[in-house]
Amino acid sequence: MNKYLDIPMDSNHPKATLAGFIVGEKLLIVRRNKHEHDVNEALRLFAARLRERGYTNSFIKQSWIQRRRHAQDDVKQFYFGLRYNHGIQKRHIQRILNKHN
Repeated sequence: MNKYLDIPMDSNHPKATLAGFIVGEKLLIVRRNKHEHDVNEALRLFAARLRERGYTNSFIKQSWIQRRRHAQDDVKQFYFGLRYNHGIQKRHIQRILNKHN
């Protein structure tokens, strides 16, 4: 019995859904493991499971590389917390932050 229930490659899901599933699972693996060797081992096992479900190595690699490209955008994101103030308008804050991009 497959306890992971990964989506098989030959399902009727769009390719973007399959790639998104791979990216999401990869992110979970990275977040759940502290040590790099644990991450690498978990990713190796995940890739082996995907190959058993019909995924090709090229599709898996393409999905992982695609996420890496988007990961660079994550660096620009940060949490900016302010107490609510009637005098501050959202447009004013956006204009100030956009100056520093």
